[in-house]
Amino acid sequence: CVRWVARLRCDEAMTSIAPSVALRNAERNGTRQVAITAKQPDVKLAVDAFRRGVAKATSVETLLSDPAVMKVLLRANGLGDQAGYTALAKRALLSDLNDPKSLANTLSDTRWKAVAKTYDFANKGLSVIKDAKVQQAIADGYAEITWREALDRQTPGLSNALTFRAQAAKVESVYDILGDKVLRD
Repeated sequence: CVRWVARLRCDEAMTSIAPSVALRNAERNGTRQVAITAKQPDVKLAVDAFRRGVAKATSVETLLSDPAVMKVLLRANGLGDQAGYTALAKRALLSDLNDPKSLANTLSDTRWKAVAKTYDFANKGLSVIKDAKVQQAIADGYAEITWREALDRQTPGLSNALTFRAQAAKVESVYDILGDKVLRD
């Protein structure tokens, strides 16, 4: 009960911070906070299940059929909102980007194409995701997304503000903004 009351007070204190102060704090302490988030039991459990799924996968199809793998892979790559669409996810991630008619190339949501390009399951199979550095990058991405979701619960829109500030210098046209959900928001 004491922990719950202390946490409630902490949450109340966090929500009373001005959004501009919360943004500065998140930018200043982000790396440390993501590392702390990565050590949380639920995050460690999900990442460990992901690593086990990758280790036992014998094909890309078996890998993408594992709910624990899909949960972490999609969320770490900014597609957590698509986790319920497993058939779409499998087809999009298995897309051969050399084929202009492949699903990832035809979807209006360009995130699928970016993720398909990153892992290139159609041409490289499991070789990319079996790499320990790639698995660590996915684990780090999962922890960061979890941290950002916690930020948004305390200060709605804070995660989008961080993304906008990080990507603003790369925007070259209005289409870059309109084609990216976070920048558009």
